[in-house]
Amino acid sequence: MIQVRAILQRADPVLKLLILLGTILYLTELSLRTADYLHRDPRFVLGEGIIAVCFTIEYLMRWLDDAQDHYGWHYPHSAIGLVDLISIVPFWFGLVVPPEWGHLLRALRIFQLLKFFRYSRSLQLLAQGSLIRLY
Repeated sequence: MIQVRAILQRADPVLKLLILLGTILYLTELSLRTADYLHRDPRFVLGEGIIAVCFTIEYLMRWLDDAQDHYGWHYPHSAIGLVDLISIVPFWFGLVVPPEWGHLLRALRIFQLLKFFRYSRSLQLLAQGSLIRLY
């Protein structure tokens, strides 16, 4: 049996770096005003694609790890699972929608910053406290 959890734990530093690189890439693209989806710089598209593929693999591996867990399918419905999904959807959505929807896709790309949520214990505690107050 593949020890997916061990692989994911070893990949955590790389994933943190990818989050940082993706954020820098996004902000650089915005600051250079090259985020026009009709005329995007191919280097930014390639960088975003590589990062999205890595995070998609991570997402699928977390599903697999959850399937191996004896407690059932919790990851897809957890806050972190939803954040992970929301952070990769804009890239894949951008492959199938017309380029004229670029403004919407650019707005959705901001959700990639939510990946910081996974690695920030302070943000996780804040979210848990907010959820407890709602109930």
